[in-house]
Amino acid sequence: MISFTQDLVKINSVYNNETKVCKLIKKKLTKYGIESKLVGEDKNRLNLIAKIEGTSHKKSLMFNGHTDTVAVGDVSKWKYDPFSGKFVNGKIYGRGSHDMKSGVAAIVFAAIGLVESKIKLNGDLILAFTSDEESGAHTGVKYLIKKTIKPNACIIAEPESKKMVIGNRGIYRFEITTKGRTAHTGKVDKEGINAVTKMAKVLLALGKIKPHYVKHKMFPPPKITPGTFVQGGVAINIVPDTCSALVDCRLSYGQTKKSIVADINKQLKKLKKKDRELSIKIRETAYSPPVIINKNEKIVKISSKNIKLIYGFKPKLIVSGAATDGNFLTAAGISTVVFGPEGNNAHSENEFVIANSIPKVSKVYALSAIDFLSVKK
Repeated sequence: MISFTQDLVKINSVYNNETKVCKLIKKKLTKYGIESKLVGEDKNRLNLIAKIEGTSHKKSLMFNGHTDTVAVGDVSKWKYDPFSGKFVNGKIYGRGSHDMKSGVAAIVFAAIGLVESKIKLNGDLILAFTSDEESGAHTGVKYLIKKTIKPNACIIAEPESKKMVIGNRGIYRFEITTKGRTAHTGKVDKEGINAVTKMAKVLLALGKIKPHYVKHKMFPPPKITPGTFVQGGVAINIVPDTCSALVDCRLSYGQTKKSIVADINKQLKKLKKKDRELSIKIRETAYSPPVIINKNEKIVKISSKNIKLIYGFKPKLIVSGAATDGNFLTAAGISTVVFGPEGNNAHSENEFVIANSIPKVSKVYALSAIDFLSVKK
């Protein structure tokens, strides 16, 4: 498992190249007699689907893991090459080691363990390795839901150790563009309109929005982060006539796309009344709904039981502040939980996973499959 995790980390799949990761997984599954199929619309960003058929097809469980990663950032801040999969003092370092190639490895070996043990499940076990999760677009899981699968329940191998996620905040992301009028900065007889300073007003205003939502004891409150990426201007002596910025909104319980858009438009309308020269264009880039499942769902009870069996503690049930493929799976009526290997620094420098947590998690997955699908007597 450690070696396979390292091999996965060595493949650079920063927002792309997931097909290469899936081909490595496919090769490993094939070695143990598990057939799989590459599916999708982008040849570089394919998904991988495998199925271990049970003696009955009346119920099914899915293990899910995404194969893309976020960007590396400043390489000089890393102790080791971010694509080395370096093993040091019980930890595997590298981009995606924690989020979530170690979880992918745990899924693969849970399936291999079930096949090698010759256990006859009374239902189908589906393995789904998806592309394009980290961008927030979730095109991989959307494709699978639409085209191929709809299991009864799902376990996602995202890195959430000691806690189990039964819900997620949603996301609404958009690009906002301000328009101005170009001019020479030294001219005294022709004034330009600075799109960048206009954008500064817009971003500050967006940061003051108090979104409408329903308070829920398990959900973190909503959060708007304006200007996570800003771009504008062409030269130091030219008034910039365009500026674009990305805005990330985390949606809490009771929020919808309609409600967050209404909150945004209301704030911008007030701003436009104060500044008649303000010209704004908005383009949506991603949306996923906030979701939660009942704590008494079968998959929650089974997973909790097996985490306690392997780890010795009962996991705390939480709602994650981050969105996952689970937002779309749950919204599609698939009961979904999230639990994965231990580690740290996901989305940051020196990301690592604690190596001995991978087989522990893999055992939890395998046992949960046995319990959920039941063994034929």
